[in-house]
Amino acid sequence: MPYEDDTSVRRSIHCRCYQKFIPFKLSEDEMADRNRGSLLVEIQPFVVITGNDIILLDTGLGLTGDDGQFQLYKNLRDNGINATDITKVVMSHLHKDHAGGLINPYTKQLAFENATYHIQKQELSTPWK
Repeated sequence: MPYEDDTSVRRSIHCRCYQKFIPFKLSEDEMADRNRGSLLVEIQPFVVITGNDIILLDTGLGLTGDDGQFQLYKNLRDNGINATDITKVVMSHLHKDHAGGLINPYTKQLAFENATYHIQKQELSTPWK
């Protein structure tokens, strides 16, 4: 996924046409104003429960629901898991759709305070715009 302020053009093999990629900026854009036919890509985090750990794979966009709740915490609670139960967070990479939930939007601290975080060294050294 391109950086938030990038605009790129990709060639579609199936329709043999060029499409302009215009990123959606949560800080500026409203969901209701998205172009008709636009695609919102959000990665849903996975949880793996082992005998010793509750492991969260990626953290999604980090959205809050209409009720103001941090959506990731709500989804976990709905499945009997508290944020404090997560022991490891494994990040595939740090694009917004995978890593937006790393920080609790209310406390501005790491979202899973009892977890050990695992992130590729290359991701930590990538210059972000």
